[in-house]
Amino acid sequence: MENYITEYNNMWNKLNTIAEHHNNLFIFTLTSSGAILTYALQQNNSYMALVNMIILILLRCRVMNYRDEYYQVLAYIRKVLEPKMGLDSKKLRNLRNTKVANLQYFIYAIFGFGTVLECILIDKSNTFIIVISIAFFIVIVLLDVYYYFYSKKLYEKYEHKLN
Repeated sequence: MENYITEYNNMWNKLNTIAEHHNNLFIFTLTSSGAILTYALQQNNSYMALVNMIILILLRCRVMNYRDEYYQVLAYIRKVLEPKMGLDSKKLRNLRNTKVANLQYFIYAIFGFGTVLECILIDKSNTFIIVISIAFFIVIVLLDVYYYFYSKKLYEKYEHKLN
């Protein structure tokens, strides 16, 4: 039993580390995106604003990777370790965030939309920049929607694999 408790604690420490990396990346996204957009606006450079879109796409993919890793460990804890220890955290699954708390899942799309607006503001006569910024924005929105709506299914998939 002591081995299970040690492994349980180690897995929760791993979850906390993943959550910490995720939160640090979120803060980095807010800071870097704000800085890039401010710089692009000051320099009147819509191409620099497009760099923000690329960074947002890359960071969203990294966040999705953290989510996948988090759910893998969580599924292992709930499906393998908890039954062996006589624990049951199923009641926690039914608790949901408030609707306002879910806004955080779409922060990348919000920054992407802001970038599109900034590209239009800086260079409204450059159709190429506007089309590219809208295309990047659509990619970001798709990633955000996938991240938000597929999360529960992904967790259930990991749980099912452990059966």
